[in-house]
Amino acid sequence: MPVILLDVNAIKKYLIEDNQNLKIEIFQNISSTSDYLKQAKFTPNILPICLAEQQTAGHGRFGRNWFSPFGSNIYFSGLWHFHKDISELSGLGLVVALAIVKALNILGISEDIKVKWPNDIVWQQQKLAGILIDISAETHGYTQAIIGIGMNVNMPEAAKDEIKQPWTSLQNITDYAHDRNKIVAEMIQQLQNYIKQFTVNGLNYFLEEWRQYDALLQKRIHLEHSHQTIAGVVCGINSQGNLVLHQDDGTIAAYSSGDTSIRK
Repeated sequence: MPVILLDVNAIKKYLIEDNQNLKIEIFQNISSTSDYLKQAKFTPNILPICLAEQQTAGHGRFGRNWFSPFGSNIYFSGLWHFHKDISELSGLGLVVALAIVKALNILGISEDIKVKWPNDIVWQQQKLAGILIDISAETHGYTQAIIGIGMNVNMPEAAKDEIKQPWTSLQNITDYAHDRNKIVAEMIQQLQNYIKQFTVNGLNYFLEEWRQYDALLQKRIHLEHSHQTIAGVVCGINSQGNLVLHQDDGTIAAYSSGDTSIRK
């Protein structure tokens, strides 16, 4: 399959619902799609989406670099406005992850796709996509969230030397190359659907769906949190989106952040 570049008209062609409020911008090369949205100004009635063929300073959690070769993957950021307090958005990243899994399911890519708390989408414990959300308070009771998503789609084999953790791509999973425009359109559709439900019903609405796709549920893990390593078995998440861990000392505790790794 020849390289199909990202195209605004192609993305909009795949969108099912009317999306007059969408403003999609595509850059050949940009430092970071999320950083661009932080600097730009948009009115709350606009849903700006920024995409790039390549990022020169793409980053994930804790400032880690996100490898971003040209024309291969999805580097996506969108800016959503909420009439909510920041504290009410604690589970947003988990809902975003479920929306991406739903989009992949609709596109026929469903087997073994899971979500690894707090922000990774994995296939057979290999990283497929990562999510980074930047939330800030605005005036008049509004909060804005810049939702950044990096997804490995048609990742070149040369990436083996650049990425220092187990990873995969949609092309590796399915044995064929994918049109990223179609994937982006379905991502936008499902993000709108899931965020609308989250705004009305909160995270509790999604807890059962989370259990279905939870890559860590009933797994023994190590959690790196506040410069310490905590071992235990994952019981799931609570209504705030915190990881609930049955610790080796017999206690049960909930954690709002940290890095997890599965232990045999």
